[in-house]
Amino acid sequence: MIYLHQDCFKDLDDPEGLRKAVQLAVQIELATIPVYLYSLYSLMPGTNDPVAEILSSVVREEMLHLALACNLLNAIGGHPILLRSDVTPRYPARFPQGTELGPVLSLKPFSLEHLKLFLAIEEPENPIQDEAAVRKPTVGNYYRAIEEAIGRIGSKLFKGSDPSLQIREGFDAILPIDSVASASEGIDLIVEQGEGTPQSRQSPTGGYAHYYRFEQIARGKALKIGGGSDAVKDCFSGALIHFDPAEVYPIPDNPKASLYPVGTRARVGCDQFNDTYVKLLRSLERMVNGEPSKLQDAMGLMFSLKHQAKDLMSGCTTGKIPVGPSFECF
Repeated sequence: MIYLHQDCFKDLDDPEGLRKAVQLAVQIELATIPVYLYSLYSLMPGTNDPVAEILSSVVREEMLHLALACNLLNAIGGHPILLRSDVTPRYPARFPQGTELGPVLSLKPFSLEHLKLFLAIEEPENPIQDEAAVRKPTVGNYYRAIEEAIGRIGSKLFKGSDPSLQIREGFDAILPIDSVASASEGIDLIVEQGEGTPQSRQSPTGGYAHYYRFEQIARGKALKIGGGSDAVKDCFSGALIHFDPAEVYPIPDNPKASLYPVGTRARVGCDQFNDTYVKLLRSLERMVNGEPSKLQDAMGLMFSLKHQAKDLMSGCTTGKIPVGPSFECF
């Protein structure tokens, strides 16, 4: 479970305080993506396909959430920051400044034990279950507090916002934000895709919310939609979701480029991966700050990053040494 410090909820009725809060939301989304990617890429090709598909679908939607948070920040007069030493995470890491307790974000090959971290990240305030749930603070609470503050400040918050800064393509279900109503719509999408609602495990864009997708892996069976609108009737009685730990690359936890001697194929490959990652974040940052044409650059870099990661993990470019890409920027 992620616990947000009460200081995160201060000054939300002040426009500058609200912009700082949305920047923190951007950082939370940014910090999560490499954690999921590292586990996804650790799965050997052609194996554990149901697990890989769940992870892949969540990553795609986390990228959408990052873009929506950036749209929201631009709409209220902020400027998203993705690549800076005090913003871009170094793993292992706590969640960005303002969070407390909660899980440590680690880069680890996929395992059922590591899956517990994913469940903690996505855990709803009240997971739908047969027994009574205990109320807990979540990232969803934080987004809801931002949404409520936007409603209190009202339409003046969006005066003078530049429509050209809004991302309008490249991500499924992306939407421009220019009003209280569209801000609320964007926040609803982020929260409900991740956590579902108190009434439903389902995502507003189809399938199940992230928490329940991951729970299917933990239980080893797919969710099967129940009757009517009562989500408690949904049950884990669908197709088997088998995870084979033998089909995961033997890569290290929380690797650093410095693990590998300078000049070795492993070090060169790791450095090249990190260089691509920096270029990707730079392209994304420019894209969400008024250069939408950088979307194509970013898409190409995402493709390269994926293949470089898999080549490192499989050892095919490193002399058969499985190397963990470290997602290091500084």
